[in-house]
Amino acid sequence: MKFTTTIALPALMALSVSAAPAELIKRKTCTLTWHGSHSYGGGGPGQEPIDNLAFSLEVVGGGKHYSAVKDPNGPNNSFSYTVGTAGWGGLHEIKTGASYNGAGSSWYSCALVKQGVTWKGTVKKSVIHSGTVSVTDDDCFIDFPCAE
Repeated sequence: MKFTTTIALPALMALSVSAAPAELIKRKTCTLTWHGSHSYGGGGPGQEPIDNLAFSLEVVGGGKHYSAVKDPNGPNNSFSYTVGTAGWGGLHEIKTGASYNGAGSSWYSCALVKQGVTWKGTVKKSVIHSGTVSVTDDDCFIDFPCAE
């Protein structure tokens, strides 16, 4: 009986360690991503065309997966938010900002500040999904050191 328990316990421990999702494992480099989506078009018989913008913010690599829907809180589709240590798992809070071009369906820029150091983001090329309603997906991301 004791022999069976000893074998089962290490097997259970191995399962629990390997079952962690990749985004929850602490890394040296973290990534903050602003996601933008612009849906437009439609307007068939008796229906109004749509023109919707949606945004979210994501941080991975600090040991937790932070993801939240965000609305512009500044002029001209600009954003300014703080992500606390409990949200992303790092040692210091992150202040981040971004600016979105609604007419062009793309990000102008994004950046973050952590411990007084500023990192500027990279705007990825937009992906357009065409149909009755077209959807443009685009990201602005920032790689930064997790532990500093």
